[in-house]
Order: sequence, then C-alpha cells, then structure tokens
Amino acid sequence: MVTSDDTIAHINSNGEITPVDSDYSGNILIKALVKNFINKKNKIAEKEIRVGGGLDDIDAKLGDNVTFKIQGLSDDKRDDADDVSIDWFQKKSAHGDCIKLPHNNTTELTLNNLESKLDGSMYHAVFSYTDEHNKKRSFQTNDAQLTISNSIIGIDNQIQNTTHKDDPLDTKTNLANVAKDDKLTYLLHLSNANKTNLKDQTLVIPLPLQVDITKLKINDEQNIEYKLQTESLKRKNLIIDLTKFKDREDLNIELNLKVGPISTNFEFESKPVIYGTYLENNNDSSYHNYGSTISFHFITNMFFPSIHDITFNPIQTYAPNSLIYRLNDTNAPNNIIDFDDQRRNFNPVKIMVAQSHALYDQKSKAYLPAVLQIHNLTDNTITNVSDHPAFVAISTRDQKLHYLNWNKNEGLLLRLKPGSINPGNYETTLNWTFIESA
Repeated sequence: MVTSDDTIAHINSNGEITPVDSDYSGNILIKALVKNFINKKNKIAEKEIRVGGGLDDIDAKLGDNVTFKIQGLSDDKRDDADDVSIDWFQKKSAHGDCIKLPHNNTTELTLNNLESKLDGSMYHAVFSYTDEHNKKRSFQTNDAQLTISNSIIGIDNQIQNTTHKDDPLDTKTNLANVAKDDKLTYLLHLSNANKTNLKDQTLVIPLPLQVDITKLKINDEQNIEYKLQTESLKRKNLIIDLTKFKDREDLNIELNLKVGPISTNFEFESKPVIYGTYLENNNDSSYHNYGSTISFHFITNMFFPSIHDITFNPIQTYAPNSLIYRLNDTNAPNNIIDFDDQRRNFNPVKIMVAQSHALYDQKSKAYLPAVLQIHNLTDNTITNVSDHPAFVAISTRDQKLHYLNWNKNEGLLLRLKPGSINPGNYETTLNWTFIESA
C-alpha cells in the first residue's frame, strides 16, 4: 500500500496510516495492490481520505450562519459511551486566552448571525474520556480559524488545462491529472458589485512551486507588474497590486502557467484572496474576500519499474547445453519487475534486456561457460542476451503496467556451454530498457 503524498501521512505494511504532523492536514490517495496467487491476477484499489487535525477553517460573510464540524464524527453516529465528553473553546486570536463555550457534548459548533468582532477568532474541541486503567485522558482538535469578510470585491475564478482538455474529471475548479509541460489558463473576474469607492486593493493567488508564469494580462493590458513570494517548500504567492485599477468596476485577469518537472504525485489547493480598503463615512475600512478553491492534482506522468534480483539453481551436475532454471521464488506468481504506472495515457511499452558482461566469480577470477537466454513460448524463440538487447515483452495500447513475471520454463534461463567450471558464485549485471511508443 502507498500514499500519494508521504509529507502528509505514512502507511506501514499493515495498512496503518499515521499523520506526519498533527498540525498539517490534507487529502491523500491510498493505493493498494492485492495479488491472487491462484489466477496470477492483480487487483488494485484506491481511495482518497482526509488526514488532519479534525476541523477546517471557515470563510464567511457578515450575518452568515456557520458550523464547525469535527471530521469523521456526527451526533447520530456516535457511540453511547457515557465516559466520553466534548467541550468547545474559543480564542479571540491565535495567542489569546481560551474561553469555554456552552456547546457541551456535541460534534458540531454553530455560530449564527456573524458579527465583525468574530473575524479571526479560533475554535477547537477537547475530548475527555476514561481509559481502561480508569485514568482520565483528553485530546483536542486543531485550531480552526473563522474569517469574516464583506462582499466588496467579488472573485469569480476558474482554471483550464489547455494542453490536456479531454480529462473527464476536470471541472472549472479542479484539474485531475496535471503533468510536466502542461499549459494552464487561470481566469479571474473581479467585480465591485457594491460600486464602493475603493482606495487600494491587492490580489494574492497561491501557486505551487512547480509552475511558472508565462503571461499575466488584466483587461487589455499585458505589461503587469507582480511579485512572487515563496511561502513554503510547496507554495508561492503571486501578489498583484491593483491600485491603478481602483476606479474600474470589473477586471478580467488571465494568468497563463506552464508546469515544470514533477518528481512525485501530489495535490495543491489555491484560494485567491483580495485585500484592500474602502471609504466609508469618511473613514478607511479594510476588507478581504476570497474566491473559489482551485484544486490541482499533479502526476509524474511516468512509470517506475522496480527490478528484482534473479537467482538460478545451483549447478549440481555439469552437462553441456543443458538448461539451468531460476529458483522457485523468482517464478510466477512472484514478479521479476513491479511497476508503478502513473502515466496519463497508456501507450505501448517494449521491454528489452541485455547482459553487460559474462558471468564472473570475483573470488576465483573465473568465468562461467554459460549464456543467458530469453525463452519466448509464444513464438517458440530463444534469444541470447549477451549478443545484443533481447526482446522480453510489449504491452498493448491503453494497458496499464503492473508487473512482469515468468513461469519456470520461460523468460530468462541459463544454458551451459562446453568448458570447465570452477566452484564459485557467478554474477553479472542486466541492463533493462523500456521503450514507450507514441
């Protein structure tokens, strides 16, 4: 079993999932491979799960009703254990004092008719219970922040993968399979619906480090100045000063991006936000407003082979031209090669193998009079791998790579040649080649 992002959570051989950091959350894709040793078929399953501290931040507007929900729990599915209780707490700021709220023993916290004084406040829940040793225990969720904004500047944002347009999982706010060299178009429409007298405004768009900006256009103007601020090892912020456009009621922003190298599958979320001030009763009032969350699902668009060592049976009796077979643990259903195929399009892949040098024993400094051969039972051919790269197999179009294995009398076998054999441990190196056709 593997995870799509081991910076969020680890998974061990028993399938136990452990978060890397209790303060960091995110969605990860769990993949599992089950091998049927009877019919030699594999079954692959995957499921996206949420790993995190239990609560999500909430963005709302003045007068809204909001509900913080503990992830994975609801009152109608809770156990009836009397020794488990839940208390809710509020902090006016990240470093403020905790205030206990009158929402005892519920998995949800609802706040009605939001007021501006709650902007930036933090909330968490504490679980208390008695363990099997009759000791009092407690643990708490992460702090979730409530952000309140007025609808001064509205943001309507969407994205499109202009290189790979036919992915059925893509939506206006979700790109399912983004790979190296893809070109993305990020469109934002900013509207001053209230016709408010704006003084200044700044747009911030979080972007993954793996994308480069190729063009930025606002309305018909293309020479737009911007700043890039690296926020973490995964994120950078595109910062655009919109002060010069403060008198415009509508702005259309086109951001063209190109994807750089992707070393591992990962996910990224981008929620643009606009900050600014407006004139209200001759006083400056600050505001901020968010757009929709844009989700990127990056893939390497490559396949990764894991090649296992091949060991042959000991040579008990020397007989020229006889075949030496592999040990049983290198025969089917055990695999010679396992593949992690992360490609977007499954083009045919031809597998070739070549022997780099003759079988050699380091201790006796002797060579083994033998040759490695590929035995193909489909067309009854035998090919020496020491002469030139030998054909092993080829996948069909739209076939995802999973594994390569051989039965006892097929694949790579060792044929003895005339000559004397010194006792020893003979080894060589195999060079595997994988050729993907367009």
